[in-house]
Amino acid sequence: MSDLARLQRDMKRAILGDDQALANVDTDIVSMGLEPAQRMQIHRNNYKETLTTSLKAVFPVVQAFVGEAFFEAAAKQFVLSSPPGKAQLVEYGRALADFYDTYEHAASVSYVADLLRLEWAVHVIQNSDEREPVSVIEVDEAVSNKSLALVPQMQVISSDHPILSLWMVGTGQMPPEAVHVEQEGQNALVIRIDGAVQLQAINDVQLELVKSFHEGNFTGVIDENSHHNELKKMAERGMLTLAA
Repeated sequence: MSDLARLQRDMKRAILGDDQALANVDTDIVSMGLEPAQRMQIHRNNYKETLTTSLKAVFPVVQAFVGEAFFEAAAKQFVLSSPPGKAQLVEYGRALADFYDTYEHAASVSYVADLLRLEWAVHVIQNSDEREPVSVIEVDEAVSNKSLALVPQMQVISSDHPILSLWMVGTGQMPPEAVHVEQEGQNALVIRIDGAVQLQAINDVQLELVKSFHEGNFTGVIDENSHHNELKKMAERGMLTLAA
């Protein structure tokens, strides 16, 4: 390993809290009035604060449930365990929901992980490519040609918790007393229509059809007549397009 590669590796590890890596780079840091450890602490703080601020901007609804202080504390742990894979903050935060699945302090708010997945889907769809959906009258021919596909400007989130209702509470569209976290689960469709992101309920059949599309199982999608009818309903909602 070259000296530069070693230095870059140890700098990254030191910023993420590895004290041994910090010791390794001590001699490479010019003090200029500050000890090497103090200089590295500035980098550590900037790293955590920048990414935490970015996450707070993406997940305001979740913060309405857990509070800003709780969210910040969790985010600062997350950014140390899951550094960005790309130098693009708009793509950072996908793994936060998985982090919450095992985050011990979130055990009493088990619904939050799926709420994070829903809010991340909203973020992704806001920044996604968009394709023209098929009309209902085009579905029959598209089924015959096996040319149907899902539009890129949609995602579906399935949860054992009432995430759509919780979302409405978090965004002020429903009073808190109208929802209980023990209510049955919901499937949420996140879709952009005419430039605006919408959240809608989606039934179990359409959920399975979406999964089949993702798995490339088009034959399974059109096997049953009921599926054919559901495809038309999906087209009405702008969920389907012609395969490229």
